[in-house]
Amino acid sequence: MKLTVLGVGNRIMMDEGIGVRVAELLKKDRAWLADQKEVEVLLSRADVNASLKLCVKKTEQGRRLFLLDACQMGNEPGFIHHFDLKTILEGTKPPTYLHDSSLLHAMKKSRVPFEGSLVAIEVVRVRIGLHPSRVILFRMEDLVNQVKMLVQKEAQEPAV
Repeated sequence: MKLTVLGVGNRIMMDEGIGVRVAELLKKDRAWLADQKEVEVLLSRADVNASLKLCVKKTEQGRRLFLLDACQMGNEPGFIHHFDLKTILEGTKPPTYLHDSSLLHAMKKSRVPFEGSLVAIEVVRVRIGLHPSRVILFRMEDLVNQVKMLVQKEAQEPAV
């Protein structure tokens, strides 16, 4: 299954940039990425319209999306939530506890039949700052490894 991993977030808002940071680390692991023949890893722009256009383009190319984002849902920092993207978008309204809920709103309004997953990582601090919180930094290697396993599993699923 062709899969596009898209890291979203704002790197200057501490933990809010977790999706982009994890995606960057996935891209840097060239050995792992070389083994993932059907997987591409991209970073989103802060502009919702540009991110939406990218999601539409990848969907039109027959790729499933694997969005990486930050969330604050009350679980311990680093907890990974894994949602079916189609289910989230078919809901009455996308959740607002995610960093880039505006992207989800735009995806919903577009009426494009997006397929894939939304992986939301529980974070601690969302405020101006160039570095993630200590607890997220401490968990980063584990988070990247967990995301790798989720990506591999999703990339092996048959096309719908």
